[in-house]
Amino acid sequence: MEKDSRYQWLESRLIGTIEPKRDALIQLIQNDDNRLSIEEFLENEDITHLYILSQSSSHLSALNSIPIDFNSYQRIVLFIKTNLTNKLTRENLDKDVSLIELYPGETVHYIDIITRDVYLPLLSCNLLLSDIERDRFLDLLHRLLNQTAATHTIQSESVVLPLPAFNILAHISQQEPQRQQSILSILENTLTNWSKQIKQLLQEELRPSFYGREQNSIKDQVQLWTSRINKLNNLLVQLDSPFVQDVIKNLARNRSPYLSSFMDIKLEITRAVTHAERNLSFVSTLSPWIFQINNSNYLNQILSYLPSLMHTLFLIWQHSHYYHQKDKFSQLLEVVSSEIVIRAKQIIANNISSQTNNTSMSLKDALSICAMFRGTYLDYKEKADALNSKYMIPEKKIDPSRMVIWHVNPYGENDPNKEISSTNDPYSVLRKSSPWPPRNAKCFQSLNALIE
Repeated sequence: MEKDSRYQWLESRLIGTIEPKRDALIQLIQNDDNRLSIEEFLENEDITHLYILSQSSSHLSALNSIPIDFNSYQRIVLFIKTNLTNKLTRENLDKDVSLIELYPGETVHYIDIITRDVYLPLLSCNLLLSDIERDRFLDLLHRLLNQTAATHTIQSESVVLPLPAFNILAHISQQEPQRQQSILSILENTLTNWSKQIKQLLQEELRPSFYGREQNSIKDQVQLWTSRINKLNNLLVQLDSPFVQDVIKNLARNRSPYLSSFMDIKLEITRAVTHAERNLSFVSTLSPWIFQINNSNYLNQILSYLPSLMHTLFLIWQHSHYYHQKDKFSQLLEVVSSEIVIRAKQIIANNISSQTNNTSMSLKDALSICAMFRGTYLDYKEKADALNSKYMIPEKKIDPSRMVIWHVNPYGENDPNKEISSTNDPYSVLRKSSPWPPRNAKCFQSLNALIE
């Protein structure tokens, strides 16, 4: 670098952190834009930041503000002025400039560590500050920890319950007993955040994005429910951990009103696990038939599997509370019909790639599969609609002339409205109307497009 001792100071810090190649250091200074940024930082009192960005050990660049595309860099070294000074000299560099290493890919994790292990003890236990100021920092930094945990949840697709800084809270409790109410407030906010996170996960399958178009195969459906079961079980493990139990015990000891609404949440998670496991068991029954269809090389074999596949769909619709819902069953039909269309297209593609003259025959086979699937579906639709009409609960109606709610009940003493969820009712699923979609429904769009 330059003979200027300030440049040598920067060079030694860069070598000790990102370990760049010698040529990279030389090119850093020779580049006019980089040199200007460094000079501004050293000479201009209004410029307080210098970012040295590394895409590799052989390429460095310098900026006075962090770039929008900072995630494209492997490592970043930030030099920041800690005191107001007119000009940086070799004598005041050690005192007035601080160095921070940043890893763009680990930014959230880095913030969590620095907040928990550095700023929380420095600010919330600083006796030079008033109790009010320390309590504000205690609350603010815990909110930041909650947010980093929420961000980690989104990135990792698993729910992580954020834990308070127990060591800091224990220190405050022992050394500053007058701040007990602040500690209780932190624990209550922690419990509230847990409740929000858990409820968001429990309600996940109610959102359209949960069962989106990216799940376009039965294998994806199996993975969908398997992933949900794993998330929920992971929550149960966290709730049983000694750290979470410690928070609950402290709130119980202080008779916190926030605790009562939280105590039933574990039961809700357990129910959700059972619900997801049941759905997984239903959708998994389709996998063997799809596997056989995808791995059969003979048309007659494929056609022979379609009635069994459709009968399995019929049984799922008949016995699954989840898939008996009209929208959920339509989505499942769309996935199954997509599997059939993909298999039919494979037959055509395989014939073309083999460079044989049986293209018309392969097209005929593909259409035969689709037509057989449609015909079998219509046969089972007729059967399902008859069953649907026989057992469904009559819907309530409004007489416009009298504005009186009324309904016809043809069941007499066997009224299914009495105990719709009763396990003694073998037809409880069928009590809710769920007619099968017509052949031209949206869920068969890809199938109809191939046939027509």
